[in-house]
Amino acid sequence: MPRRPPSPPTARARAHFRTALLALGLVLAPCGESVAQFHSAARSVTAADTTREFPGEGQIRLRWRNGDELSGKILDSGEDGEGRLLFEGGPFADPFDLDPAHLEGIVFGPSPERPASTRPSFELVLKNGDRLRGELLAIDGLHLAFLCEPLGGAVEIGLSDIVRLNRIASAGGAVSGLSGLGELDDWISTGRDRKPTDWKLDLGGELSTHKWMGNLFREIDLPEKVEVRFRALFPAGSPKIEVGLLREPQRGPMVETWGEHLVLTHQSRFAPAMTLDESTVELHLRLFWDQSSGRTLLCDPAGNPLASIEGETEAEPTDPGRRSRDPLRRGFSILSRNPEMRFVSLEVREWDGGPVPLIDLTRPRLRLHDRAVRFDTEGLSLESGADRLSLDGESFPLEDLVEWILLPDASEVRPGAAPATRIAWETGTSISGAFLGIDPASLKIQPPWTGSPVAASLAGARELRFADGAAVPRTGRDTLAIDDKLSLLGTLRLSDGSLDIGTDSGSGLLAWQPPGAASPSAFASGCALSVVRSPLPAGDAEAPVALGQARLYLETDEILVGSLVSFSEDTVVFESRTTGQVDVPAARVRAVDIGTAGRVLEGFRDPEWEINEDKPGEVVIEPDTATMKSGSFGNPSLLLGDRIRFDAEWRESYGAMTMRLFAAGPDSGSPSIDIIVAAQGNRLFVGRVNENGAFSFSGDQIPIVKNRASIDISARPEEIEVRVNGKTALTMKPEPGKAAGNGIYFKMGGGWQGWNQADSLISLSGFRIESSPGGVPRRVIDPRAKRQSLAVPRSMRETIPTHLLIAPNGDLLRGSLSSIDERSVTFHANGETLDIPRPRVSSIVRLVPPPGHFFYSSC
Repeated sequence: MPRRPPSPPTARARAHFRTALLALGLVLAPCGESVAQFHSAARSVTAADTTREFPGEGQIRLRWRNGDELSGKILDSGEDGEGRLLFEGGPFADPFDLDPAHLEGIVFGPSPERPASTRPSFELVLKNGDRLRGELLAIDGLHLAFLCEPLGGAVEIGLSDIVRLNRIASAGGAVSGLSGLGELDDWISTGRDRKPTDWKLDLGGELSTHKWMGNLFREIDLPEKVEVRFRALFPAGSPKIEVGLLREPQRGPMVETWGEHLVLTHQSRFAPAMTLDESTVELHLRLFWDQSSGRTLLCDPAGNPLASIEGETEAEPTDPGRRSRDPLRRGFSILSRNPEMRFVSLEVREWDGGPVPLIDLTRPRLRLHDRAVRFDTEGLSLESGADRLSLDGESFPLEDLVEWILLPDASEVRPGAAPATRIAWETGTSISGAFLGIDPASLKIQPPWTGSPVAASLAGARELRFADGAAVPRTGRDTLAIDDKLSLLGTLRLSDGSLDIGTDSGSGLLAWQPPGAASPSAFASGCALSVVRSPLPAGDAEAPVALGQARLYLETDEILVGSLVSFSEDTVVFESRTTGQVDVPAARVRAVDIGTAGRVLEGFRDPEWEINEDKPGEVVIEPDTATMKSGSFGNPSLLLGDRIRFDAEWRESYGAMTMRLFAAGPDSGSPSIDIIVAAQGNRLFVGRVNENGAFSFSGDQIPIVKNRASIDISARPEEIEVRVNGKTALTMKPEPGKAAGNGIYFKMGGGWQGWNQADSLISLSGFRIESSPGGVPRRVIDPRAKRQSLAVPRSMRETIPTHLLIAPNGDLLRGSLSSIDERSVTFHANGETLDIPRPRVSSIVRLVPPPGHFFYSSC
């Protein structure tokens, strides 16, 4: 008679069999299942649920270098606070005494409109990049007197510090037109998903963008015969732009780039102007347009002709109702197809329609309205209170002055990178220098072009940016949050004040200290807030756990951490700091985590790092750095801790990479948790790849400096947190089944098309894997393999396996453990005896089936 197969196991029997497997619950728990962890839990402190009006909210915003912001007001720090900032705001009872080295700057609220000046207005451009807008008072042989409203009166500036003096064109007077880029609100953007905020107005008055197809249009009443002078910079070279003089530029004269050529076009007509290449980092052009005749001329700054064309353009509409959106509205339009573009200057002047005179740009010169350019300007003078200029015995109306170039070699100076505090006003004035102090009404600053400090008024100020100091800001290990209104990194401390209830000052036990603050400030009463201590401690806090140590899991639920000396069928020899070297009966051991012996968790020296590339040299791995141009690289079994840290640097100001976490191998089609990190200019974007393959951006734009970022990842299959420069950029809960192994892979590209340029390059350094304090290394097992490991196949019904061996990449092998020494693991499986190097084994679990029960699976 055939033998009757044994009965299927009961639920209790199955549970008994898998009890030993759950000794490594952190290893074998299904993805998404709630599992107890030895991990530093987040702790929070919550005050009473009431509201409080923050002082000055929305008017003045203080910004830290880590991107945090706090609304409030500036206080007078007194004589003892020179070189510091006293700031009051948020849910704090006391102001913060702050070191500006930890601060990025201050953004000021809008100011009431001021009546326009009746005197001619001018702009001074100085050698250090400062721009002063105001009234010209006097000129002598050595100095110039200038009245600039924020500076509180007239200032005397040496002529040797001045690059140029130019008239700010306006609707009235002899010189009409436009000078300067103005405010960002003066411009609009056209097209889907395009907006002016794709551009950034810096403190020097320039507009810059990293947005692919970013465009701007400003409506301007162009004279019938007009000269438009514009200048733009392209750090990556090979400019790609479209410039036009209509709201819909294709319907009028344009300057375009066709491949490597700059072309002057008018609808179907075109004329080549010049050839461009990677060395072309600047376009400075003069465009002349006679609307009545249709003639268009393109010249370089000196007046040398580059191209000319003729073509009719439809007249502007006269119906006021169509004015705002009509495609034929005149103005200036610019579109960028570059990784980065800086729109530096724009001037619109009336043109007499005649030949463009050639100008020697190497010599100082004076431009007067309706007069030829004059090069001998050393005798130019203006008496105080007068309205006429004098030069070589001649007299000219001051209102006829268009431009005076004093230093031709520096005529297009831009603010330098020297460490200096800079402030800009809504009027266009921008000055820089050594920061000396600040109070609610004024900034005390020492510019290089004056011998004494300047008390600059904060009325009408737009933004202040502190100098980049040598100090490295500490981000803190705690996060203060008030709903969606406030999020600050810092440190939670005990208050030094009294605990008297009902007073605003020192009304609580806790206080907050943000980066750069000399002392903490107590929380004010009546504030609803929470403080969370992150599981990712600051670099100067708790040391990471050493992942090289082994862990011994005992039947008593105790865990020993130390070194596995040897393992035999009867005895386990283990050494820990707590017990010393001890002999443990093998029957008392539920599981052993061998540790990371032989694995290199810092840099790229581990032998299992592998490269996947289409062409040699696309990925270069060295002991301390890895560089990607294309392709990918990774390690199938190195994700042994819950914390990953590395520094990333982008050679260009753009480029994206995809990080595949908990992958089983290099195949991009296998399950993994995918995160995209992309740089665009001085901002970093972090997002996730959804189940359908689409990219989901977190919404935060993290500021970075010099294309570098420090990335810190808390990596657990049930939750991922990504920090950039100490600031949380992404928190996500992956879809079930996304964690397939313990691999980590870096792949070039991902996200939006504009991020993936062919010439981008990303370098990684400082790579290391750690574990949070109290964390236990996790082995991720493929769910299908895990299910099979819990059932005994028919072929093993006579000899039930006693141990489960887990490889670093998640592979499983059932059999019987014979012994472990310092070099290898001796294991019986499939009728063979295997000597396996210890680095190839991650964990071993003892399998104990219930007595008297034999069962099998048809798997």
